[in-house]
Amino acid sequence: MNEANECAICLQDILPENECITDCNHVFCEECLDEMFRMGKTDCPMCRSLINRLVLRDETRRIVRIHAPLVTHTIQRYRTTFANQLIKRLAILGISVIGLGMFYFAYYVWDSYENLTETRRELKVCEETLRHSTQILKTSA
Repeated sequence: MNEANECAICLQDILPENECITDCNHVFCEECLDEMFRMGKTDCPMCRSLINRLVLRDETRRIVRIHAPLVTHTIQRYRTTFANQLIKRLAILGISVIGLGMFYFAYYVWDSYENLTETRRELKVCEETLRHSTQILKTSA
């Protein structure tokens, strides 16, 4: 195994299409450097010098550093804004659900009242029919 083709981070053989050469001439695989950059590290794992450029697939790429407190503040502000919007939307949804629940309850009460009123009307008709039938029976007897 040739050490020049081995990534010093993952210790795997580096495929030619994934070979990254830093400006300090150390060689790593693209996946390992990408992960290292995602974690906010921009110094070479071999010599600790700052990586300003790297060569990948015969293309020189410049490394741009972002000041972490600014990014953290921006992310925190976005999270706060997002959380506030989410809370507002959930509150509106909650009010809507409560409103729908109240509407259903009101409809149920109204429907029950209507059914009760209809039942009372039918009962009155039955009572009148019974009285009328009773009078007919009394007069014919």
